[in-house]
Amino acid sequence: MKNLATPLGLAEFGSHSKADRGRDQFFDWGVVAIALFVFASYFLGAKIGFALTFQPHPVSVLWPPNSILLAALLLTPVRIWWVVLLAAFPAHLAVQLESGVPPTMILCWFISNSCEALIGAGCVRYLIDRPVRFDRLRNVAIFCFFAALLGPFLSSFLDAAFVGINHWGQDSYWQVWRIRFTSNILATLTLVPLIVTWSAEGIAWLGKIRRARFLEASLLLLGLLSVNTIVFSEVAPIADSTLFSLLYLPLPFLIWAAVRFGSRGASAALCTLTFVAIWSAGHAYGPFSTRWAEENALRGAVR
Repeated sequence: MKNLATPLGLAEFGSHSKADRGRDQFFDWGVVAIALFVFASYFLGAKIGFALTFQPHPVSVLWPPNSILLAALLLTPVRIWWVVLLAAFPAHLAVQLESGVPPTMILCWFISNSCEALIGAGCVRYLIDRPVRFDRLRNVAIFCFFAALLGPFLSSFLDAAFVGINHWGQDSYWQVWRIRFTSNILATLTLVPLIVTWSAEGIAWLGKIRRARFLEASLLLLGLLSVNTIVFSEVAPIADSTLFSLLYLPLPFLIWAAVRFGSRGASAALCTLTFVAIWSAGHAYGPFSTRWAEENALRGAVR
């Protein structure tokens, strides 16, 4: 009879422990869940990126997949980074093929996207201990320089070279580099803090929110959306340069979000403002509607 204190028996457990442990590690359901989430997020981000690509330019004015990949690397152990990259590739392949991109360009773009994420995540994880937080000035400075600036800066040279080698699009090398560098800086600063701050502690903290806090957050969101509608709406004045002062109207709401809700609130408010500004500029609405759509969106992103 087997020992009740050890249901599998000590001998059986000892003989099978190494094989079971290896099998459990390979079929780690937590890793599987991370891979599925990365796949779905990357696919959705790529669809948004293509929606914000204005022809004849081959580069989106906001490309979320790189930022999603970077955030995933910051949130996961280094030992499973290969799983994160492997999970992102089918999503990258699917959405690019659907958009009519040649296979060689698809592979080249995934290499440059992965390089950007690995440069940023490697530097940040080397200089900041886990879990990665943006509640200290040092951490924010490291993230801004290495992840938001250095990663896009270096990988944009590779990306622009790939575009030229594959003869994809009509822009020159430096036009591709400029649009790609600017759009990836914006995406990193906007999306990575949002994903990291909202994912680092899971969703358990949502159950601890008081009703008054939830009401305040709802009022903040309503006020921010209302101001964004005024500033970036279709009926917003165009020609008068003094009306660019309207761009300062969302500032009190951004400060409110940062002071009252910390990095989570600030990142969510900034992401909301960024997407509204780019969407309206790309559709020739609001204060950036004096040029072509891609120039509008790029100016809106930089602002």
